[in-house]
Amino acid sequence: MYRFLINLLIFTCVAFVLIFVVELSCRLLKVPKISHHNIYSKSQDLIPIINKNTILILGDSRLEWGIKPLKMLEKLTKDSLNVINMALPGSNGLDILIYLKKNNIYPRLILLGYTPNYGRNKNHGLDLISYTKPNAIKEKIKYSLKQTLYLQDQSIKEYIINGFPYFKNHKYDAWGGAIVNEYGDYAKRLEEQIVIYNTYKNSFDSLGLKKYCTEMNTMIKIFKKNGSVICGIYMPVSKRIFNIEASAAYSKPQKINFDRFYDFSNYTYTVERNRPDSIYFYDGSHLSHEYSDVFSEKLVRYISKSYLDIK
Repeated sequence: MYRFLINLLIFTCVAFVLIFVVELSCRLLKVPKISHHNIYSKSQDLIPIINKNTILILGDSRLEWGIKPLKMLEKLTKDSLNVINMALPGSNGLDILIYLKKNNIYPRLILLGYTPNYGRNKNHGLDLISYTKPNAIKEKIKYSLKQTLYLQDQSIKEYIINGFPYFKNHKYDAWGGAIVNEYGDYAKRLEEQIVIYNTYKNSFDSLGLKKYCTEMNTMIKIFKKNGSVICGIYMPVSKRIFNIEASAAYSKPQKINFDRFYDFSNYTYTVERNRPDSIYFYDGSHLSHEYSDVFSEKLVRYISKSYLDIK
């Protein structure tokens, strides 16, 4: 037993030394570190504060990056309203709506993103999670370690194979809005998105979209009955990305019973002055950091005309 404990101690010390050497070496060599989406820690912080006076933003990364709650709050004059951006990469919002329904939480207004590719989104199981302070602390620690340690992800492998990972930085505000930076210039980032959306186009899941529409209509009916207003949003995208996406399927949600559907898909190049897409878009699919502020302020004006008494 004594020998076993000594061997275990030696093994543990060697393991810690090796980990320290690898982590230190990566920092001395300035190996680019992958930046990760903050899905579960963000959820632990924000889902518990959703209530009947919430303007809730749901959907994928286009809404997470492109709608800034702080900018919306600056335009809202009703102190009782709060704005929470729970849009997440790879999300269509159904799991969050399921959780809210189970807990009888019905926000005043839900801004729900839409694209024809929402049928392929698997979500993150946020309806199956317990939202407690200990879990919030645990998720914060896990995310911090993931963001910090090279041995927590594929950063070293990416450095050896590609030189740089895909994501350079994620920065979140207190209401769930995100600023994300990737490596490369606009043209390089656009080409990455074109590859992604061509893949979606070539493997378009019409049955998945039909199933999503059916499930969402069931959920919308329940939320409307309990006083929520549901507005669909097709976020602005660049011409090249929209052409790929629209050619895969219907670009408008013909079968989803939104109270209103805002089609901003070609908003920037039909409403604004003619400028290069790189002015408006970070990578062709997501609004640029600067224009997302402008768009968020304009979005408040659109929704206030019909659904919010905020003037």
